[in-house]
Amino acid sequence: MAPSLFKRLSIYLLFMLLSFLVLGLPLDSWWKAGVFLLSLTIGALSCAHLTGRKCLTALLTCAVVLGLKGLLPLSYIDEGANVFVPNTEVLKQLPKPVYTYLEENFTKLYPKHSIASDQKLYAFSVEQFHKKSPLSRKKTTVNFTSPHDARFGFMNKLNYNTYYDTLPKRDYLPFFVRYDIPPELAQDKTTQICWKGSLFIPSKPSLKNPASESYDHLSTLKERCFSTDQRATPSKTPYTIYGAFIDPQQPLAISFKLPLLQKSLLALELILSLSGALMILNFFYPLRAFCTQVITRKETRNKTLLMICTIIFSVITALLYRPNFASGFLLCLGGNDELSYASTARTVLEALFIGDWKMALQGGEAVFDLMPLHRYTYALNLFLFGETHFGYLILICFFPLAIYALILKLFHSPIRAFVLALLFGLTPAFEAFGFTQLYMVRLCMRGFTEPLSNLSFIVALTLGIPFLQHKFAPKEPSISLTLLRSFLVGFCLAVAVGARPNVTPGAGIFLLFMTYSFLTFRNTKLFFKHLTMLTLGFSPVLLMPLHNYYFGDVFVLFTIAGQKSANLAVQFNDYIAVFKGLFSFDVPMDSLNTITTHLTKEIKPKRPWLYLVILLNIYALFSKKMPLPGKAVALTGLMQLSIVFFYNIGGRYGYLHWSLLLISALLILDTLYNTKKNNGTI
Repeated sequence: MAPSLFKRLSIYLLFMLLSFLVLGLPLDSWWKAGVFLLSLTIGALSCAHLTGRKCLTALLTCAVVLGLKGLLPLSYIDEGANVFVPNTEVLKQLPKPVYTYLEENFTKLYPKHSIASDQKLYAFSVEQFHKKSPLSRKKTTVNFTSPHDARFGFMNKLNYNTYYDTLPKRDYLPFFVRYDIPPELAQDKTTQICWKGSLFIPSKPSLKNPASESYDHLSTLKERCFSTDQRATPSKTPYTIYGAFIDPQQPLAISFKLPLLQKSLLALELILSLSGALMILNFFYPLRAFCTQVITRKETRNKTLLMICTIIFSVITALLYRPNFASGFLLCLGGNDELSYASTARTVLEALFIGDWKMALQGGEAVFDLMPLHRYTYALNLFLFGETHFGYLILICFFPLAIYALILKLFHSPIRAFVLALLFGLTPAFEAFGFTQLYMVRLCMRGFTEPLSNLSFIVALTLGIPFLQHKFAPKEPSISLTLLRSFLVGFCLAVAVGARPNVTPGAGIFLLFMTYSFLTFRNTKLFFKHLTMLTLGFSPVLLMPLHNYYFGDVFVLFTIAGQKSANLAVQFNDYIAVFKGLFSFDVPMDSLNTITTHLTKEIKPKRPWLYLVILLNIYALFSKKMPLPGKAVALTGLMQLSIVFFYNIGGRYGYLHWSLLLISALLILDTLYNTKKNNGTI
């Protein structure tokens, strides 16, 4: 007997928790993120073989790995960095040569600028949650040639939102960085600092003033190196250096060549982390059993092949679209939602770090303007994966698998599910409908919220469709186990709405279909149980109006973005005026032109395939041949499309409803084909 959904989900969540602990937060390297993705994939595709003994062994393994890593005598370098903005009082605490150099050059290069200081000497870094530093963060090694390599996440704040012709450009934000090198590294003969650009190192103490803290300015366009033991004085205090970047023609690059012992300890720590994660994977989801499953079960083999291809395609697409993602970090583009989400996420984390829960819950806005949920999920990504975008990309790698599961539920054909999921995951065959992983990865790399919302919506449909297929008979003893499924349907829809409130019409329709499916139980007690769980799952959407009322003292259901004229292309009054004009034979042409211009812009006549898909879905609603789940998807897609009558839904805003309408259209065509085939007319 297959384990229940509750048991599978509980085991999977415990497995994820132990994987995080063993790998060590944050998972900010390609190695750690890659092993974590591998583990999640195998866990999702295979069956857990977890006994009490294996669970205890996994917990013991986790404890041993954590203990061994804790015993490693690693040396940590304190890093402090921030964007330089002149006339900022707190920045005058920098050594005078550093401040003077930056201020003089800033005035020359940017007599007019559009950035504002965060009023901090050293910026906050999310790594502070995992290892506290008196500066910004602790590092075990240093090697960067740009802010991308350095993963300077503090630059992703609205203080530094420059775009178009405003200066300085975001790729060239002036900054300074300080490194406090511990004595055991600084006084080692093999430790070297290599750099290009402007470096400030402590002056050699003179006999007259041995306690002098002045700094020498070293500038070079070609890489130079020096041994720290020749400069550092024998003491227990760190050896401090500063780097400064202000001139795009003189980029700053700094790298540390560390002693063999430090390199060996870092390698050992990585080996312990990766091997521990693989051991825990084997305890929960035995690799031998998984390989056997791949060999003997065609469905598992297809899903495994799908995930392998998807992961490779997604990573390559991400790197081609944003080459600087090779460092794992994304410097957000200015004048764009991407930077706003990143900035509000950092506001949430900074507030949490200092224990200001009220500010953290406020999320940077008293009344939501940006999409409400994404700032918090973005903050979660930063907490778990450091100053990288690995978490969001890992999540999006599972999008084709969700498509496969949905198609399989609707078409009842593993072959069709596999082919359509492959077309979605590896090709732009249906790019006109936004039905392609290519777009999801690109949106993910822009930090947009649509992939999260769309994926959550697809998962909700996949979990809910079995109810519409009457697969859960009320007389079965296991009926109570499906209560969790009802809750998850509501919760996934709540996530979809929280991430993108404009999907509310579609979510509302599917909730009604779910309620109807509960009525088919013909059992009042079960009906109310499932309806309660569905409602509880969806209830987090109430947090949005509650947030707006509590922090902004105004009732706004979701966000004020929906009230902006830039988004609301057609007013409701325009339709009322046209409707009244039809009866009085005096149609107001201004309102009519506004409506027709908007609709033909959103659904262009030169794209007849869009109209064909709409007609097929309308036909599906009234066709007796279309099963109830197909009708649910069709009506959900059409209701979601209905926002086109008022709002601009081009591009990424329309990918969800066009994808649903495409799937439903393919389903009705497949149903008609099979009907004719069974009747012998084909």
